[in-house]
Amino acid sequence: MDTLCQRQVEHVVQWAQNPGTVDYAKHRARELEACQSGLWTGLRAAVRAQFGQAKVLVSEPLNLKKPR
Repeated sequence: MDTLCQRQVEHVVQWAQNPGTVDYAKHRARELEACQSGLWTGLRAAVRAQFGQAKVLVSEPLNLKKPR
């Protein structure tokens, strides 16, 4: 299901994957979840879960050593 919250989670995950914007991603996730509307409740947990999945999907670095 494509919801506003899910799109925001995906966006924050993209920021979190970039070393230059990871701090901003953390700040923005905290800021959104603190919103009194309740719309973003659980956003940080969803980001953590999706970020963990994204890390698993990234291929391992190539082994450049020659086989023996």
